[in-house]
Amino acid sequence: MNEAEHRAVVGHLALALAEQDRPLSFPERLAHACRTILGGNGAALALGGAPAQMSLACAGDASARVERLQVGSGQGPGLWAYRTGRQIRVAIGGANEVDARWARWDAALRQALPPLWLDAVPIHVNRQVVGVLTSLRFTADAGPLTGDGAQFLADAAGVVLVQDPKPTVDGSRGAGGSLKTDLHLHYATGIVVAQLGIGPDEAVGIMRAYAFATRSGMHRVAAAVIAGHLDLSAPGPVVDAAVSVSEGQRESHARP
Repeated sequence: MNEAEHRAVVGHLALALAEQDRPLSFPERLAHACRTILGGNGAALALGGAPAQMSLACAGDASARVERLQVGSGQGPGLWAYRTGRQIRVAIGGANEVDARWARWDAALRQALPPLWLDAVPIHVNRQVVGVLTSLRFTADAGPLTGDGAQFLADAAGVVLVQDPKPTVDGSRGAGGSLKTDLHLHYATGIVVAQLGIGPDEAVGIMRAYAFATRSGMHRVAAAVIAGHLDLSAPGPVVDAAVSVSEGQRESHARP
């Protein structure tokens, strides 16, 4: 995927997040937004370490059942993706053979749900695996985002959820920024809140994801929002040339 495609995914993620029911928690709304983008019959976000310590947010009853069985059995494709840092797609139930790596989980799932296809994608933040995005379908089609596209969505969701230190005035990561930078971020956050009808934490998360997509600093994204060059409420989102960061201007923090 190129940068324009990455920006488009973040734009669709912002719009899908804005469409979710407010009574849901922020992680739950993000899981539902990922399900909207990936299609299919369910999705889940899991962050953390050992299975019992993982924090789960599920979109759909089927995904909730899949994730509970993974945590209960201590095995499954999602846990495998977390431990190996690799994507995997598996077919469960029906005439499909049982994979010895997660035989207990497979046996329990066959009793609970009809045959399904499960995709598990590790979530990276700062090159470290911090969780897993899973999606399931009751049909064999792969959906609109696979491979690099699904990986970028998972990593972007991780950036939205995981709080980074505040960016410094030059856009690098540090303990804090200047007063001017902080004021710009607060102002830009308010604009994104108004654009999307989401909460401040979600607005900051979406701006972080856009900075991740363009490999730029948060101060650049905030400046683009304030100047009206970046509208996160428009499909795509709508961006003009001022927001597309050139190779020479890009910050040093690269994607995994």
